[in-house]
Amino acid sequence: MAGRLAAADHAVIVAFLVERMAKRAGCSRTKGTIERDDCPALFQSACEPGISVNDYAMRLKARFGCSEACFVLALIYIDRLAKMHTGISVNRLSAHRLLLTSLVVATKFHDDEYYSNTCYAKSGGIKVDDLNAMEAGFLRLIGFATFTTPEEFSSYVQFCMLAARECPF
Repeated sequence: MAGRLAAADHAVIVAFLVERMAKRAGCSRTKGTIERDDCPALFQSACEPGISVNDYAMRLKARFGCSEACFVLALIYIDRLAKMHTGISVNRLSAHRLLLTSLVVATKFHDDEYYSNTCYAKSGGIKVDDLNAMEAGFLRLIGFATFTTPEEFSSYVQFCMLAARECPF
């Protein structure tokens, strides 16, 4: 799969798409907090993270050392989750944690070498117990469906290439 990727930075494009999903989902503000109850508490941050999804993705890319294909797979997994569970949305409180979790799952599935969850949790700025719970919950929610056909992967790469035209990063 990785050989089929163009020279584009898929981490940037996937971050752009996840950020766009989060903005579209919206959130209502009440007394300085953001409330949203349509995403399991597992993936909800207590407050909006102080880092953009793009900067977060760049941090994960630098620290994970994973292949570009993992970012495309992470997008596929997030999309799969959203299609299987319409009550779950990517919003400003869940985008970072869903990106982290899906990228951990993608890296473990696709790449030959990967780190421990302790390392990934530290990179993502969360506790390892939280990452363990998010990973297990995410896999259950997508029915452990981590395999992607070459055709599906290719269609998401094409989608990323189209999105790259709109990407301001």
